[in-house]
Amino acid sequence: TLAQKNNPTAVCKVMDTRHLHEISETYDGILAGFVLPYLSESDVRKFLVDSRNLLHAEGVLYFSFVEGNPDQSGFKCRANGDETGI
Repeated sequence: TLAQKNNPTAVCKVMDTRHLHEISETYDGILAGFVLPYLSESDVRKFLVDSRNLLHAEGVLYFSFVEGNPDQSGFKCRANGDETGI
């Protein structure tokens, strides 16, 4: 990843936030950008709990999102059939 390339001593993982519970290490920081539209309300709650469990006592969670009505979030299909979140 670009993060790993720019921070060679860091441990970087790109993964589905719904699988954080599979990680056994703890971290100084977790970066989660714009994942909210892709998660159900229960998945968001689980993500926050799992993140807390993965962070050192002084660890930081960076969680960014765009405000909006959850009813307007979802997936759209492109012409080639790929799904993309909105």
